Amino acid sequence: MPANTTAVSQDLFHYLKRCDAVPVQTSIDSFVTLLKQRRIQGARSCAIATVKLLQRVVTTLDFSTTEELLNRIKDVGKYLIAAQTKEAVVGNIVRRALGLIREVTEPLHEDFNGSGSNVSKASEKELQAPSEQRNTVGHGLQSAPDNHSVSFAQQVKDDVVDGLAEMLDEVDAADAQIAEYSQEQLHSDEVVLTCGVSLSVQKFLLKAAKRGSAKGQRITLIQTETAPNEKHAVHDVVLNGAIRSDLHNTTQEVRLKALVESGIRVVTIADSSVFAIMPRVTKVVLPAQTIFCDGSSISSPGSKGIAQAAKFHKVPVFMLGAIYKLSPLYPFVVEDYVQFGDVGKSLDYREDTLLDDLGSANPLCDIVPGQMIDLIISNIGCHAPSFMGRIASDHYRQADLDFS
Repeated sequence: MPANTTAVSQDLFHYLKRCDAVPVQTSIDSFVTLLKQRRIQGARSCAIATVKLLQRVVTTLDFSTTEELLNRIKDVGKYLIAAQTKEAVVGNIVRRALGLIREVTEPLHEDFNGSGSNVSKASEKELQAPSEQRNTVGHGLQSAPDNHSVSFAQQVKDDVVDGLAEMLDEVDAADAQIAEYSQEQLHSDEVVLTCGVSLSVQKFLLKAAKRGSAKGQRITLIQTETAPNEKHAVHDVVLNGAIRSDLHNTTQEVRLKALVESGIRVVTIADSSVFAIMPRVTKVVLPAQTIFCDGSSISSPGSKGIAQAAKFHKVPVFMLGAIYKLSPLYPFVVEDYVQFGDVGKSLDYREDTLLDDLGSANPLCDIVPGQMIDLIISNIGCHAPSFMGRIASDHYRQADLDFS
């Protein structure tokens, strides 16, 4: 992912401030524009913005049937995914929101009808009844007792908004929960290799370093530069600490403790030196931008080469990624998910006319096959890559996988 995390965070904060103050369609269009311009990017930022937007959509929507609410969320999801197809987390959040709506409405369906049977279409007379005497169930409207003067639609809204708020809390707490597993996976005098700039990896290493320093043990970190896109950001994170995104503090930049100040020995190497240094490495820790249900993952540029070198030298590879990054889709066409940046960062075409006929690419991410990953560490535990399909089936419903 691109290294300019500060600008991305500020754009996210500005969007969240305006989201509730403008009409809902304006919020949708603004988010689409920010996605297209890559001003909101990265799994965490996109997840937070998507959840907040869906909360706004549900709160302002005047619907009379559950199907209307589902269709509205699907329409918004199609619009967002079309704006930036390579940010898989947007689709993940929309699909989980659809599953949440079904989960909320099914018990209410049974409560208002006394059974779980399908509800037939409401009669014309029922459709003409006052709104306070009608309640939404399944695909039709049914009258039901309203002891608390709260309509069925309002109850659905409240439950769905609460569920989305819990989802937002999950996104916010995921990195800290992943860091807790460092005590199980990183031990004394480990030599860890990583690449790119990731808040998950930063917290994971800081947690391990804190435990090790209490025992007089130190971790050695070998950090690749991930040139040309993240070279300066890597050095900044090593020396000054990663920027911590705090949704409750948008006025100033807050950083985590720098790796070099936490007792970690940090060695920065060029990407081309990975294979030579790999025999000295005991663990490889990579950040996941997206995890697919077959166990393959989208990670920082150069991560696939690192995983290949690790497999050759029999070094275990850990992939860190929260569950909201888990996609129920398969990466059948790799090109659909790989992002490319400015080629001029790799080759300066102004220096030599011979470069005019040279084709080049500057990928912003890599897809690491599940066969090259030994363990995926998420906020709900540590799993084998082959088990991710089972976890995806627990978080997504079959009916919501394809709503295009």
